[in-house]
Amino acid sequence: MDIGSVGRGALVEEPQSLTFESSPSRARRVLRPGDTIVSTVRTYLRAVMRIPDDATNLVGSTGFAVLTARPQVDSRFLSWFAQSDPFIEEVVAHSVGVSYPAISPSDLARLPVPTLDLPAQRAIAEFLDAETARIDALIAKKCKLVQLLETRFQREIDHVMDSFDSSEAALGRFVLELGQGSSLQAGSRPADGEEWGVLKLSAVKFGRYDPRENKVLAKQPEELPMVPQVGDLLVTRSNTPAYVGDVAAVVHTTARNMLPDLIYRLRLDSARMSAEFVSYTLPTSRSRHRISALARGSSQSMVKLRGEDIRSLPVPVVTPSVQERTVASLERRRRQKSEISSKLDQQIALLVEHRQALITAAVTGEIGVPEVAVLHGLGR
Repeated sequence: MDIGSVGRGALVEEPQSLTFESSPSRARRVLRPGDTIVSTVRTYLRAVMRIPDDATNLVGSTGFAVLTARPQVDSRFLSWFAQSDPFIEEVVAHSVGVSYPAISPSDLARLPVPTLDLPAQRAIAEFLDAETARIDALIAKKCKLVQLLETRFQREIDHVMDSFDSSEAALGRFVLELGQGSSLQAGSRPADGEEWGVLKLSAVKFGRYDPRENKVLAKQPEELPMVPQVGDLLVTRSNTPAYVGDVAAVVHTTARNMLPDLIYRLRLDSARMSAEFVSYTLPTSRSRHRISALARGSSQSMVKLRGEDIRSLPVPVVTPSVQERTVASLERRRRQKSEISSKLDQQIALLVEHRQALITAAVTGEIGVPEVAVLHGLGR
């Protein structure tokens, strides 16, 4: 289990199954059921989690501190307290560093924990086990709805693109220029104001271009960098298998951003092929299957595409007017999907906020366990 696998009290990525020989050097923390792991780096991310009672053969990163409860401490209560706002605030306050704050295990061990008798700890733990399970189930349902919306929209794109009764041609037939950005030194924060930024791979995602996804340029490059322009088609040339070959059209004037060497920029013959139209054709299930077959790399965590791979991808050959109508129709559907997803995301955020407040209130005594019945109506 690496730090990126843990969110607020839960797994966000499944642990990787590895042999000792093939595991990274940081995979050294043996984890036992009932232990609580606390990230000692980037502590503001709240990567804290209790190891489930049925877990076996788990090893954590050395970026975790492992808390094992003494006999007079309920391990569930210890875990809930480690997820509370007062504890996290203490952890962050005792962390050192600006861009990569970290706390030493010895400083972590000196942080105060409330002294409650074991029955009180168990009562609080049982209450939070039940209440957070109810909230988590509601969050899971809403997250599932968001996923279903994405799946339905993907099927709509597939249906529209498969419905064209026309021939296909390789994308390279319409490419006037294909280049990639430079390897640039970047800081850890986004560019601000008049600063130049280096785009992150997340700037090109699911057919959308987000110039806010950047890191401030740390050092002025010697050569003139590649800057996205309106009408460009951006394609990630290296990423994880699920995201390599992700595409986006640049449709608005962008900020002062430069392309990294992991993103291709394509200039198309706009009189024959629209970048916006291609940004919908390449994310289809059929195109994603072809991209997966073309991607190369010895590591399953990072693969690459060549320029000729991108040029070889097929696109429907339809008139510019058909392309324009298709993009307009899919954009309307995307906006409708985004409006619903946004409302669901807001509801999820409120539930997460309520869950965190409940944890803090219970472990700090702001609410007494006998009084909690009045909270059962919240979040429904």
